[in-house]
Amino acid sequence: MVEEVYNTLVDTFSGKTFTAIDEEGNEVECKVLHQFEIEEFGKKYVIYTVDDEENSEFFAASFVESEDGEIHEIFPVESDEEWEKIEEVFEHLNQQ
Repeated sequence: MVEEVYNTLVDTFSGKTFTAIDEEGNEVECKVLHQFEIEEFGKKYVIYTVDDEENSEFFAASFVESEDGEIHEIFPVESDEEWEKIEEVFEHLNQQ
C-alpha cells in the first residue's frame, strides 16, 4: 500500500504539490495527499503520489519543515514500527 520513499530531496514545494529529485537526478512532480505528525516518533510525515498517470502508488516519508512551515526536505521511513503506524493513519484518513 504505502511504498518506500521514492524521492530523496525536495526541490520546491507549492501548495499541494512539490518537485523532488529522484535517485537518477530527475525532477519528479509529486502530489501531497496527507501531512500529519506522529508524536510517538517525534516526526512529521507526508503521504504523496508521483504526478504520473501510469503510477498509482503511494509513497511516505518523514519531513522537515522550512521556516515558513513548508516541506523543506524529506527522508526515508526508518523502521517497521513507523511503517505500521503510517499505514494505520493513512487508512484512517482515507475512511473520512
